[in-house]
Amino acid sequence: QPALDRFASFFSCPLLSPDGTDREIHAVDSENNKNLQDDERREYQLLRCTCEQDHPMARFGSGSYKTLHDDPAAQGLDIHAELLSFYKRLYSANLMRLTIIGRESLSEMETWVRDLFSPIRNFDVPHLRPWALRSPFGSDWKKSFRIVPVTERRRLSLLFPFPPPHLEYRTKPYQLISHVIGHEGPGSLLSVLKELGWATGLSAGPGTTLPRDSVFSVTVSLTEDGVPHWLSMVQIIFYFLRKLRSSSFAERERLWQELDVMQTLNFKYRDKEREDSYSQGIAFAMSYYPVSEVLCASDLFYEKFDSAQSLRIDDLLDSALAASNLRLHLVCPEAELPKQYEGGGGGGAAAA
Repeated sequence: QPALDRFASFFSCPLLSPDGTDREIHAVDSENNKNLQDDERREYQLLRCTCEQDHPMARFGSGSYKTLHDDPAAQGLDIHAELLSFYKRLYSANLMRLTIIGRESLSEMETWVRDLFSPIRNFDVPHLRPWALRSPFGSDWKKSFRIVPVTERRRLSLLFPFPPPHLEYRTKPYQLISHVIGHEGPGSLLSVLKELGWATGLSAGPGTTLPRDSVFSVTVSLTEDGVPHWLSMVQIIFYFLRKLRSSSFAERERLWQELDVMQTLNFKYRDKEREDSYSQGIAFAMSYYPVSEVLCASDLFYEKFDSAQSLRIDDLLDSALAASNLRLHLVCPEAELPKQYEGGGGGGAAAA
């Protein structure tokens, strides 16, 4: 309970002192400098900075001494005053979700929560601010990028703006698409690419979830021999998408039933998770799912497969996963960049 008391105080009565603010700015700057050579972060920042510029997704996602101290000072802003203003405007109880895992009884933990977290004020801040209703993915986002990594890596990523998974959690049409494209068995997309000697791994599915958007990605880990054949791989991926589009209701229903069994077994017998990550995941889910379903909403199917679900899969394949909706990343050492790189999805650009 003492630790929980200190944790609750972070939100109800934080010190937010000038000295503490300055120390945290230096800590953020230090972490940012450490991550400057991280290829994953560099690629993600490229994804962000090419979003619509008036959307928060386009902002610098980390922070540095320049963005948190020098730039505000040049604009005549007091960063400590801005921090206090941010806290007073947005640290509202109606926007917060809390999950506690402990050995004590539910009634005892509930008493703790009511006593310790009730002082957090409720300003009735709107859950979705206006920016959340706009898509950050415009025409400038749907281009092709050649990315020269810091470390030696080779990867091809096809990225599509996609509806957020939580809006369709009861039927999960994206699961069947992810399953077909990401399957690794005989006859699968990955098995074909491996047989050609072009790839070593593949993943597919939605991510980068926003309130009204997400990004569906198909990512292929390339061999050195596979890099020159990036365009052929794109064509093969779209061939598999077309095959799924032409599949029958019976074929999809069989796949759905297989997925339903797998998801149920995985949920029922999954490994024990660390308490910190598990509680964080539940608190996150509380913002998107009914409280009665937060433990299983992202895992289980709630409805039987029917013609409406099959039509929804067709709609996603025709609109969201169309070539006109594509952003492409080709990551490889500079010496291996194809000499005649043709951009897809509405244009080409280079990033290093």
